[in-house]
Amino acid sequence: MKFTEKDLKYIKQYGLTPEKVSRDAATIINGIPSTVLYKAAIIGQGIEALDDSVQEKLVQYYDKESAALDIVKFVPASGAATRLFKTFQSFLSEYNYKTSGVDDFLAEKHNEELNTFFSNLEKLPFYPQLHDIVEQRSSDYKSKSKGAYFYLLVNTMLNDDAMGYADLPKGLIPFHKYKDQVATPFEEQLKEAAAYASSKGLAKVHFTVSKAHESLFKNCFDAINERLSKKTATSFKIGYSYQKKETDTLAMGLDGTPFRDENGNLLFRPAGHGALIENLNEIDADLVFIKNVDNLSVDKYLPQNAGYKKMLAGKLVQLQTQIFDYLRRLEK
Repeated sequence: MKFTEKDLKYIKQYGLTPEKVSRDAATIINGIPSTVLYKAAIIGQGIEALDDSVQEKLVQYYDKESAALDIVKFVPASGAATRLFKTFQSFLSEYNYKTSGVDDFLAEKHNEELNTFFSNLEKLPFYPQLHDIVEQRSSDYKSKSKGAYFYLLVNTMLNDDAMGYADLPKGLIPFHKYKDQVATPFEEQLKEAAAYASSKGLAKVHFTVSKAHESLFKNCFDAINERLSKKTATSFKIGYSYQKKETDTLAMGLDGTPFRDENGNLLFRPAGHGALIENLNEIDADLVFIKNVDNLSVDKYLPQNAGYKKMLAGKLVQLQTQIFDYLRRLEK
């Protein structure tokens, strides 16, 4: 790829090299070579089946050994909720409640997600808060047409001077609704850490976040820390890091032409989760659990979830102990 003198200067200022940018561009244009699979993994060939008694022994082994281990749960949480609310952004830009009925609009095939959303609105964990804000901001909301009301709801949900969900990270969007409260993925990840990734009553959890959102995560933790610590009988040590800027990649069109910003500079975008390997490599611990921020289960399934995590960790620690023993013998 050819760069102008201005491009080369900007690439250097960004913390990248022309060689790295060219490699990324070539990968985007040519794609990644596919892997040819030999055959599927089956039990006995790549997959080990453990009966209930073995699983229980591994859980017990992990529970015993974990007290002497430095354990960290690593959670990639820097993803924004942009894609989550893309459909609603389109609704605000495409639908005009003054000129068309909302039922006809929602009946169109490409609006199935919107139709599902509005049909199940009251089941959503953030609906009570959304309704309260709409009621406070628009005293005449009951007299509005159905389309105008739906438009008001979505605008309130996304708008940054109301709920501002369009600009929040996924980790701070209310995901689960319980009888007495709602929980964000951030909180659910902490509960999980207390269940299987703690040692001596302390759970260390490291979140990768965007710099702009770090204070929001810290504020959320301050708000839930006392309640959550009491509920789980666990104290929490939270760490944060950012996806490194030097892992950003060039944004390109389908024709291979790089995108540029309003100043004519090359446009770089954060790379995928693979870029977080560098953040992971900086974690100093005996055992690291990795789980994406929105990969969650509700409290009902937490004991089962934790059991499987402990079983896998027990197997890992067991193998590690065996390997270390072999290494000591070889050294002698």
